[in-house]
Amino acid sequence: MRTNLTQRLARVIRTSRCIFSLLTCAVFVACAAPATRTPAVIPLATASIAPIVSPAASATFAPTFMLALTPTRARATVTPNAVPAATATSAPPAPTAVDLAPGVISYETAITIDAYPYEKFWIEKRDSASNIVFSAFDHAAYQAAAPNLKPEPKTFRALVLENEYLKVVVLPELGGRIYQITHKQSGKDFLYNNRVLKPTQWGMPEQSGWLAAGGIEWAFPTQEHGLEWNAVWDARVERDAQGVSIVLTDSRAADRPRAQVRVTLPARAAYIAVSPRIENPTAQSQRIQFWSNMALNLGAPDFLAPETRFYLPDDRVFVHSTANEWIPREFIPSDSAVAPAAPIAFSNLAGRDLRVYQNWDNYLGVFVANSAEGDLAQAFVGAYNHATQMGMARVFAPQLTPGVKLFAFGPNFCCRDIFTDGGGEYFELWGGLTRSFFADDDLILAPDETRAWTEYFLPLPDTYGIGAALPDFEMSLTRDGARVTVNAYAAAPRQGVLLLKHGDRELQRWELALDPTQHMQAQFETAERPLSLLLQDREGNILLERELAQ
Repeated sequence: MRTNLTQRLARVIRTSRCIFSLLTCAVFVACAAPATRTPAVIPLATASIAPIVSPAASATFAPTFMLALTPTRARATVTPNAVPAATATSAPPAPTAVDLAPGVISYETAITIDAYPYEKFWIEKRDSASNIVFSAFDHAAYQAAAPNLKPEPKTFRALVLENEYLKVVVLPELGGRIYQITHKQSGKDFLYNNRVLKPTQWGMPEQSGWLAAGGIEWAFPTQEHGLEWNAVWDARVERDAQGVSIVLTDSRAADRPRAQVRVTLPARAAYIAVSPRIENPTAQSQRIQFWSNMALNLGAPDFLAPETRFYLPDDRVFVHSTANEWIPREFIPSDSAVAPAAPIAFSNLAGRDLRVYQNWDNYLGVFVANSAEGDLAQAFVGAYNHATQMGMARVFAPQLTPGVKLFAFGPNFCCRDIFTDGGGEYFELWGGLTRSFFADDDLILAPDETRAWTEYFLPLPDTYGIGAALPDFEMSLTRDGARVTVNAYAAAPRQGVLLLKHGDRELQRWELALDPTQHMQAQFETAERPLSLLLQDREGNILLERELAQ
């Protein structure tokens, strides 16, 4: 083995990040369009519909919303199957007279999680590079006391955003993480939540510990899991024309770099907008990394289904860390490496197609091998669990956030009791401001410099996979012999046109009128190859395209 097990496990959770590049709109003039067919629309549930204009392509990928100020129907009352118990401590507020985000509510509650007494073993330290004060972990003292330690219930303040489609829970006291995203129509959860908070030795060396709590954490200002995953973040709720937001802030001090994350649930939409902002108010340049780390099990709380499929924005990857002996050593960086080794194909890594989880073995972390300029084949990363028919995509601008990482333990990982007591399995999708964790990719943030961007987390129920994605829309194109299947899902009400083409020739056209309560599936017989599927708006602008070569 390249390193012993302890060293490998210490590097296991060096995690990753994500990216998004905007599609440039082009004008398409249809030639000799055949008669329009109405696709099969499969209802998921009932809900009121109001038009939302899809995000327009722009350099910063900031969507424009048009919200109809009409009353919504009563929200569904599906109770999510989250492991921790939640007890409401205050009633949802009454809607204002002029509601800018109709149908979205916010309220405070409490989440109780079994936890080992990890806080007793925290030591306050200061990072000399960033001047950030953080809680480190005295793991030696914890291990000495471990035989007499047992988990006990620990309660956290929780803020909740909720509309008719999604419920989003945020824990300000546990690093400001998005703890859970629940699909209300099915009651299924997308994110992994550990049944017990159990200290590990993973994470940054100077912090000497990390909790695999699950959810979506913010890694700042360093690589790995950063230094603030266990900090108490300030949180406030804001309501505006884009939706209802929880604004999370790590610090207001002027002698250190700072981070803010705005989590927004739009009205009548089944996706989440996340807008990080980092700034350097100091007089010195700072070496910075910022990552979102999304721990997922996609509706399967106790195991990661072998049918789970990963969708990376490019097939070339850099290996970050692994315990798999079958990966050639020349593709594995040394512990002291400041840059990645040579890239390798993810769909054929030493003869294995790692896009499907059943082909994994032991733990592996990979970065998508894009350049610092974000030259990616597509502008989203995602995964889909075909056993639960639940998926998740992260849609982002690669020019702004070029980093994408995938980490999973693998079916044969030996030591899940390191991070949990009751079993459980998950994988991580990371998205970052830098290309990788390696020091050569650090962002140098000048004095008074600020970076801000928006990315989108798109839950995907019953989409049968992921083909191409916008912040509020997903479509796929697959073939089985001569039969071609088209799937489309809109996470916000959308009207438009889907075109199936062979070269410049239009084979089929479907008029769309979708909302989050339904998805479209249509089949078409053709021997033509290659094929392309295009989404157009009513003016004929191409918004999204998917190619099928085989």
